[in-house]
Amino acid sequence: MRNVSNARICLNAVYARPYRVVKAEEAILRKAVNEFDAETTPEAAVSAANPLKHNGYIIQIAKTMVKRAILACMVF
Repeated sequence: MRNVSNARICLNAVYARPYRVVKAEEAILRKAVNEFDAETTPEAAVSAANPLKHNGYIIQIAKTMVKRAILACMVF
């Protein structure tokens, strides 16, 4: 399995505009994609999130989408 040499993760519909989560990108750089990182990287993606009163559910959706994207990369 090859290590991640470059990563770009952008969340859409969780902010006023597309939002690039650099902390999540850095969390997987120079690592082989595996299930452990697929579980921990989403936490880095939302670490600075500050949900409003009625949209806290979006944080869980964002974490799930980041995890699915990372796991999809394991196929290649």
